[in-house]
Amino acid sequence: MKTNQKSLQPIEDTTDVEYVIRGVIDAENSAIEGYNKLIKEWDGVDYVTQDLVITLLADEQSHRTVLRVT
Repeated sequence: MKTNQKSLQPIEDTTDVEYVIRGVIDAENSAIEGYNKLIKEWDGVDYVTQDLVITLLADEQSHRTVLRVT
């Protein structure tokens, strides 16, 4: 799995809270995308792993919702 989170790299103005929040939302979106792929891959193969990934996906979606409201 390739990671690419340029928006989470340090910036000059470390007090730019909006930039940090956007970076965290980008990370949540990447995690959600990855979990959705894993859910499809494990469908019909390993239901226990698939169920675990579904739980993780729900957590990431919850985090993203909280950040978007903030």
